[in-house]
Amino acid sequence: MNILVTRDDKLGDFITALPTLYVLKNYNHSNKIIALVAPINEELAKSCDFIDDVIVFKKDMSIFNLAKEIKKRKVDVSITLFSHTKLAIALFLANVPLRIAPATKIAQIFYNKRVVQRRSLVKKAEFEYNLDLAKVLFDDIDLDYPKPLCKFDGSGIFNKFREKYNITKDIIAFHPGFGGSSDANFSNDEYII
Repeated sequence: MNILVTRDDKLGDFITALPTLYVLKNYNHSNKIIALVAPINEELAKSCDFIDDVIVFKKDMSIFNLAKEIKKRKVDVSITLFSHTKLAIALFLANVPLRIAPATKIAQIFYNKRVVQRRSLVKKAEFEYNLDLAKVLFDDIDLDYPKPLCKFDGSGIFNKFREKYNITKDIIAFHPGFGGSSDANFSNDEYII
């Protein structure tokens, strides 16, 4: 089965999609997992061994060109983790047979499997809402994944980052906040382990 998972916004948002991509691949290794991502996330997506193909969605890309790229992949099902109208129309025009997405925004009319999620209530972490959408496709899917999910060995994308910023020491990174769409920031106590 060719499964397209879309998360074409910021880096942190794409990171929350990784567990979903992993569990879909792990459910059946013959599934072809395709990620639709923003240009900033292309290299990271290509470095994940549980992602088989990557579609880069640039904001100036036309709906028709996006639909053409999707159609080339012969997608059986799409799971849209965060929807917007341009993407929803492109999936519809690409004739993706099963289109799963949260039931939010006007774009939901282009999906044939809509899931009510009240992410603004922050009852779960973002990655958990994303995993819920995978469960719609496979109700018996195992939602466990290894932690940490991504490991960088000093080569590839991580090494390029270190070289670009001339970083020679070990790195511990924190994501201290959000872009304004959620109340799910950690408190100072939650950062301390």
